[in-house]
Amino acid sequence: MLKDKMPNDLFGLYAASNPNDSKSSQTARVFSLLLCMREDNLEPDVDTYRAVMGLCTKEKLWHLSLLLLEHMQLNGIQPGKFIYNEICTVLEAENKYNLADIIYERSVKEGVFEPWNNDQKIDLHSFTANTARAAVRSVLTDMIRRPKDRPYHDIFNSNPSSLLIITGVGKRSEEGVAVIKPAILEMLNTEFGIPAMLQAHNPGCIEIFPQYLNKWVRQRIRDSDRMSDPEISRMMLELEPKSQIKDELLDERSDKAAFKKKIKVHKKTIGLSEP
Repeated sequence: MLKDKMPNDLFGLYAASNPNDSKSSQTARVFSLLLCMREDNLEPDVDTYRAVMGLCTKEKLWHLSLLLLEHMQLNGIQPGKFIYNEICTVLEAENKYNLADIIYERSVKEGVFEPWNNDQKIDLHSFTANTARAAVRSVLTDMIRRPKDRPYHDIFNSNPSSLLIITGVGKRSEEGVAVIKPAILEMLNTEFGIPAMLQAHNPGCIEIFPQYLNKWVRQRIRDSDRMSDPEISRMMLELEPKSQIKDELLDERSDKAAFKKKIKVHKKTIGLSEP
């Protein structure tokens, strides 16, 4: 992801001049110690990276967290859940939501996180609250993107189902207080405007009914400026299976000008015209 931006000597670039320099950040002083280790032919192991990544999160050094991730993998060390949780945490803290989603999706591709129990249910038990937020954003966006390289919840089929999000009730959290569940409910209900509720028989599971997912997807497409994108438009048309101009629109994908004109007509037909 950042290989082309990786400095020749990451530790040397960010290290303090002296590991005892109280004016430098704690992370910079640790980097200085790592340089001292290198002089003794000692390279950082996964535990060292975990400790440094924790400091980056504490000091909100999100850019350095991303460089450390690349540095780990370039040195043959596979990051685990702790590393990705820390990166998502610092990115969320700095409002870098898109980057957090990209990092989360990378972790899924590498098999670090495997949230899907089936195509209807995701399990967030091993996630921190911040990684869980990125996971749910990714799941919702994938309903539009419909990726070919990972599972997604399909609301375009003839019999769409609810999306179930297992958060647990907080038994593993500090003092047994739930953290993930309220964070996800807040994000869904307040930030995204998606009605979500706990299942009556399972207080550790959030359920979103398909009609609410359908409405959210339609709104996202309506709010985007990508209606001239044939793929996005095709998805929109699938939500209107009885449209008489569906086939005509899809057949004209090769002619961008004609397609764009047809999209304007279709937006008015299904009530998506601009105010």
